[in-house]
Amino acid sequence: MDADAVLRLQQGDESALEEAYAALGGRVFAICRRILADDALAQDALQETFVQIWRGASALRSRDAFAGWACRIAANTALQLLRNRSRRPEGNATSTGTADATDVRRLSVPAVATDEQIDLEHAIAKLSQRRRAVLVLHDVEGYRHREIAEMLGISAGTSKATLFQARATLRELLER
Repeated sequence: MDADAVLRLQQGDESALEEAYAALGGRVFAICRRILADDALAQDALQETFVQIWRGASALRSRDAFAGWACRIAANTALQLLRNRSRRPEGNATSTGTADATDVRRLSVPAVATDEQIDLEHAIAKLSQRRRAVLVLHDVEGYRHREIAEMLGISAGTSKATLFQARATLRELLER
């Protein structure tokens, strides 16, 4: 999304929001999907992310940082949904929190995916919520442990340990 479109978004131009969605909707959904491992929740997070982008665009300081800012909102939104779900009693949950193999393949893997990519997506979906979130935020989205710690409300050391555990679990799952 170019700087002109970001400026129009900051000024309240709804067509600029549509451009932002067209440019970043897939990436935002992928972030949410990988963190949440649930299609319905990822859709909810996608919608909430763009509501927050619309509301907060005027406060964005650097137009060049728009994509990173939008992805950070997506990650935080997905993490907030995880926190909200973990506080809810199981009987009140609206979704199972897991996707079947078809959903993971259809939504998370490129159309020309190798078996290794499909296996990796399945393995990531099997990780615990915290491990999956830390792995996706660090290895896929490139956040630093300090940033992940702030997002998840944990220490940077816990983020590092969780990433180590997530990678070890992935290795085990992929070796099977």
